[in-house]
Amino acid sequence: IHAEIKKRGLLLTERNVVLGTALVDMYSKCGLHVKAREMLDELPIRNIVSWNALLVGYIRDGLVYEAIKCFEKLRQEGLSPDGVTFVCMLKACGSMSDMNVGRYVHGKIIEGGCDLDEVIGNSLVDMYVKCGNLDEALQIFERMPCRNLEAWTSIISGYIGHGHGSFA
Repeated sequence: IHAEIKKRGLLLTERNVVLGTALVDMYSKCGLHVKAREMLDELPIRNIVSWNALLVGYIRDGLVYEAIKCFEKLRQEGLSPDGVTFVCMLKACGSMSDMNVGRYVHGKIIEGGCDLDEVIGNSLVDMYVKCGNLDEALQIFERMPCRNLEAWTSIISGYIGHGHGSFA
């Protein structure tokens, strides 16, 4: 399919960013991350959705360092991260237990004004718990306007996982 799209020159126009993004997503979902990145680099126009297609694949397959490089590159291109970008980055930080990068991403989320979004709030709580900062996780949890099952599970698991599960 990719060869046919290329043969017809369908990726050469700016209007076909959706088609190019679909190819990035396809290669990423197949675990062909080098090919997905090559595809992204070939696009005449890249948007946040194009970058997220690559980023989601990196995170899904545990390629957290590549995800961090991807995050920096999309920002260098002048793109503003969206909710999907932030959730992916928080997951990367949590899986690496990297509090410094996590705080950096959290700062960018605050700058974007979406730190109390339910999905991002859940991801922030989870990231801080995995990084061992229960105080920060609890502060975010308490500021969340809607605490769903995921938020409660993260905070409870964090306390249990860090030896605060006893009621005695």
